[in-house]
Amino acid sequence: MIKITVAKSALRNLERRHYDYFRTQGPKVVRGAPFITYEQLLEDTYNSLQAGHAWKPLFKILYDERETILKGEPDLLEAVVKRIESLPASVVQDLKNSKHLLHKLVNKIFNYDSFIGRSPNGWGAYTLTQELKVDVCPYCNRQFISTYYSKGGKTRAALDHFWDKTTHPYLAISFYNLIPSCTVCNSSFKGKKPFSLSDNIHPYLEGFGQDVKFKTGLKLNKDKSGKLIVTDARTLMGKNKHFKIELVTCGTPDFNRRAKANIKAFKLEELYELHKDYVCEMLTKAQAYPDSRLKELSSKPYQRLFPKKEDVKKMVIGNYLEDAELGKRVMAKFMRDLAEEYGML
Repeated sequence: MIKITVAKSALRNLERRHYDYFRTQGPKVVRGAPFITYEQLLEDTYNSLQAGHAWKPLFKILYDERETILKGEPDLLEAVVKRIESLPASVVQDLKNSKHLLHKLVNKIFNYDSFIGRSPNGWGAYTLTQELKVDVCPYCNRQFISTYYSKGGKTRAALDHFWDKTTHPYLAISFYNLIPSCTVCNSSFKGKKPFSLSDNIHPYLEGFGQDVKFKTGLKLNKDKSGKLIVTDARTLMGKNKHFKIELVTCGTPDFNRRAKANIKAFKLEELYELHKDYVCEMLTKAQAYPDSRLKELSSKPYQRLFPKKEDVKKMVIGNYLEDAELGKRVMAKFMRDLAEEYGML
């Protein structure tokens, strides 16, 4: 899992545009009826409820916290969730029931279908994903999710709701609850699974980094010169696939618990077991590029091609190596972790 890295200044601008959308756009207007924004609809609904109405406290929270709900960071969203969960059980239950009038009313105000249906010329799902420039699924790092739009066809990332929108309809269009992701992670695996900051990792806050590593357990011995000592020729030539790919946690107990929950939810170990060819390829590279060869490529004759030593390793491994760049290309973390395991970094 890769942390979403977007410059703070860019995020603040996108947050503002997202909140402006809620304040200036609204449901489709019946001919002859006055235009009303989503924010006005929320205010009117709150004002229309009589004092003592069971829904009044809920809509007071939604109205008072509307800016936080639309653009607040994940910890603030979790605080709103806890406030709403503390309301009477009957109200919370009706809010979560997609067939109940209360759920439908909140869903109309925080209207996800309208948001994703907006054209790329206005603020909506296509503009959001295009501006974020998240090109690889942060959950699995296995699939490209680049945004492209033309008259002849279009594609964009799926938008996963970290807090699922059926249970939390008031977070259906919250900026930090819309996680650009691949369809497999969003629909096939996560779906309506209950996620929270206390139990899961939120990609806007953190990624696996150095605290979760792909491991194969294959041992490659080297002599003092860095040359591989052949103990299993089939393994060293990348032909032995009788091993297991695992994700090993090495962070704090709390982080490890949350990381394991994400690993399980997105079937990461099972999916990466399908990519043993990458392991075999990295084993072959480890043999073909011993330390002596890497030093040679870092020497003066090759400096125009590889200004820095890291450039050589990046070329050999065939992917990005820095944490901040792992989201630029699929399988980047997997390949970096393999390279580390086999002593190439």
